Amino acid sequence: MKRRFSLFCTLLIILLSVTSCQSNNSSNVNNTEQISLTRLIKYKDSDVGNNLAVSNILSNLPGALYVKQISLQTKSSPFGISVDYGLRQDTNVKESNLKEYWSEKNTKKIFLNNATTLFILINNVATVNFNVNHQSFSISREELKNFYGRDLNEYANKTALWEKEIFKETLNSNEKIDEFYKIHSIAIK
Repeated sequence: MKRRFSLFCTLLIILLSVTSCQSNNSSNVNNTEQISLTRLIKYKDSDVGNNLAVSNILSNLPGALYVKQISLQTKSSPFGISVDYGLRQDTNVKESNLKEYWSEKNTKKIFLNNATTLFILINNVATVNFNVNHQSFSISREELKNFYGRDLNEYANKTALWEKEIFKETLNSNEKIDEFYKIHSIAIK
């Protein structure tokens, strides 16, 4: 009987560990270096109306732990996505963690990355809006296309190019990020 109980406890611990690891993989992306293009690319060619795809994309991006609400504008064109970030009741995150995580530098990088990713993977999204800590940021597909100098959907079919031009050359460059925000500022509410 003791042996069965011991075996049961061991299996339970293994099961809980595996489940915990799987659930944490998507919601603990803290920065752009932790993004898995392999996880994201399966959502390429999604549409704004596919709320599960939009939610899954955001759960694999920086800031996922702070996503409070996702609103999809699908009634008429132009289609859009709005994401409100903040403290959620289903986490143990404190206000001080929220403020530290959403520092000015981190916020700029996250907003640029997350908007870029949504435009790469979701075909019919025309605008993206993010809100956090009395800050708001809106950007259109056309504005990001002009910034990168190419149609963003190209990156979905060329992940090596996505890795090189978006992650390495843009998001790892404070100069490029500053250049972007000189034209596209984050509004204070």
